Amino acid sequence: MSNLWSYILSSTIYGSITGVVILIIKKLLENRINKKYAHMLWMILIIKLIMPFGPESHISLFNKIPVKINQFSSISETRTFDKGVNYSEGSISENLSQEENMISENYNSNISFNRNEDSINTFSKIIPIIWISGAIISLITYITIYLYFIRNIRKKEKIVYTHLERVLDTCKEKLNIKRKIHIVIDDTINSPSLIGIFKIRIILPSNLINLSEEELKHIFLHELCHYKNKDIIVDNILIFLQSVHWFNPLIMYLFKQIRNDMEMACDERVLSILNEKHHNEYGLTMLTVLEKANFNKRFSIGLNMADDKNTIKKRVELIKNSKYISRKKKIFTITGIVCLIMMGGILLTSRIPLDDKNNGNFEYAQISSDNLDDAISEVIIENYLDVLEGEFPVESHEILGKKADENFIEVYIMSTYGIYEFQNNVFNLTTGVSNIPMKIKFSKNKDKENLKNNIKYRCLDSKTAEDGALFEDSLYDMFPKKEALQALNNSMDENFSKKLLEDINKQAKSYVESLGRKSEVTYSYAPKKELSDEILSAMSGNEELYKFPQYIGNREVIENGKRYIYETEYNEKTGILSFYKYKSDKEKSYIIQYKFSGNDIKKIESDNFY
Repeated sequence: MSNLWSYILSSTIYGSITGVVILIIKKLLENRINKKYAHMLWMILIIKLIMPFGPESHISLFNKIPVKINQFSSISETRTFDKGVNYSEGSISENLSQEENMISENYNSNISFNRNEDSINTFSKIIPIIWISGAIISLITYITIYLYFIRNIRKKEKIVYTHLERVLDTCKEKLNIKRKIHIVIDDTINSPSLIGIFKIRIILPSNLINLSEEELKHIFLHELCHYKNKDIIVDNILIFLQSVHWFNPLIMYLFKQIRNDMEMACDERVLSILNEKHHNEYGLTMLTVLEKANFNKRFSIGLNMADDKNTIKKRVELIKNSKYISRKKKIFTITGIVCLIMMGGILLTSRIPLDDKNNGNFEYAQISSDNLDDAISEVIIENYLDVLEGEFPVESHEILGKKADENFIEVYIMSTYGIYEFQNNVFNLTTGVSNIPMKIKFSKNKDKENLKNNIKYRCLDSKTAEDGALFEDSLYDMFPKKEALQALNNSMDENFSKKLLEDINKQAKSYVESLGRKSEVTYSYAPKKELSDEILSAMSGNEELYKFPQYIGNREVIENGKRYIYETEYNEKTGILSFYKYKSDKEKSYIIQYKFSGNDIKKIESDNFY
C-alpha cells in the first residue's frame, strides 16, 4: 500500500508540474495554434499521471526541476543535537540506557534519544488508507450515478423520433460513421450529451427536440465529432484519474481545462465540416442551447455541449475568428505539431542522475576511484557532508551483495557514518547515523585516459532506505530479496551495529595518532559539566556564540587549515559567562563576556586581539 501511495504521490506532483507548464505554453500560444493540437497537449498530462517516470533524457524539464518525495520520520532511535542533526544508531553502546538519562538541548553534550513517536508511524500508515478510501468512494459514487442514469434511460431509448433519426443519419453520413447511435430524450441532464463506450447514445433535453433541422444538425454534428475524436474514452480516463487524485485540487482544475479544450477542438472540427457561411449559424445554435440549458441541475454525465457560460463565450469567439483561423490553418498546424513534439520530449522524460561528460554539474560527477570500497566511502561521506559539522568525517560499510554487467555495477550495503571532534581533549563522535541500507550505482570506466588516472568507478546514483513505517517496503524495493532480508536482520542486530561503530572508532584513533596526540577516542557519550537550561535558552539564537560549547569546557575547530579552541566558562557567584577563542598555544585570545541575570544574558566585554 505504501509503495502504491508513493507512486501516486510522485504521479500527482509530476503531473501538477506538467499541467502548469502546459497552461503556460497554451497561454503563450493563444490564438496561434489549432484547438486540435491545444487539446492534444493535454494528452501529455494524462500520460504523465499514468506513468510519471519516463526514459531519462538530457532535455527533460525535470533536470532543472528535480522532484523529491519527502520521507517520513526515521525508523531507528536517534541522537539529537542542537543543530538538528540526527544520529540514528540502533544500539550504539552497552551503556545506552545510562545515556538516555542525559537528555538536554545541549550541542555536543547532552544527547537526546528521540525514538519515533507512535503517532508519526501511525500517521504514515493512515495517509495511504485515507487516499485509497477516498479513491474508492469517488469511483463507487460515479459508477452508482452512471448505472442509475443508464437504467433510467433504457425505457426511454425505445421511443423512436423519426425526424431526429433522419437528421442524425444525415450527419453520420457527413462524418462517415456507420455505427448505430441511439437518440434518447431525457430531462435529467441540462444540455445535449454523448455517453457510452459500447453502446453510444446522444441524450437531448426535451426542450430541444423542436429546434429547427439546421440547429439539430449542428447539435448532432458536435456530438458526433466527440465520437470521432474518441473523447468518450478520454473522458472516462479523466473520471478514473479524478478518483485517484481526488486530494489534489490543481489536478481537478487542469481536468476542467482539458474538457473545455475538448469542446473547442470539437467545435473547430464542426466548423471545418460546415460551409463558412453557416459558421455564424452554428454559433447561434450554441447560444440557443445555452439559453435553454438548465444550469440549476447538478446532474452531469457524459460529454455536455453547454457546460458553462464562460466556456460558451470562448467558443463563440472561436467561431467569430474562424475565417482568420482558416487562413492560418497550415501555420497553426505546423506550430501545433512542433509544440506537441517538443513538449512531449521535455515533459514525458525523466532527469538523468549523471552525465559523465557534465564536468560535475550533477551530484556525483566527481566521485570516482580505482577501488570499489574507496568509491563507496567517498559516496557515503559526500552524501552527508552538508549535515555533518566537525573535524573528522568517517564511515564504515559492509557490502551485502552486488549486481554487475559490462558497463555498470550496483552495490547493496549497510553503512554507518559520523563525524568526530575534540571536546575537552576527548576525540568524540558528535554526529552520525548507524545501520543505514544504501544502494549505489557505479559506471565502469573504459576510457584509457580515465584508467590511466586510476579512475575505474564513477558514481551515477545512490539511494537510502526510507524512514519510519516505509522502511521495510522501501528496502525490498531497493534491494534483491536476499540482500533485503539480510539488511533487515542487520538493522536490528546490536553486534552488527557495534562492529561498524568499532570500525569508525578505529579509523578515528588512527587519525588522532597521525596528529601526534594522546587523547581518548570514543563513539559513546563523553561526560561534561552542563550549563543550566536557563542559560542555554538565553544563549540560543545568539549567532556570536554559535561555535562555542554549550557546556563548560572546550571544543576544537579547524578553520582555514588552522586549529582553534573555543572555550566556555561560567562563574556561578558573579553570573559571568566567558567565551574564549584561541589557538592551540593559547596565545592571542578572542574574549566575549556576558552577565547572566534572571533569564537574560547581557554582553559586558569583547576583545579581539587579531
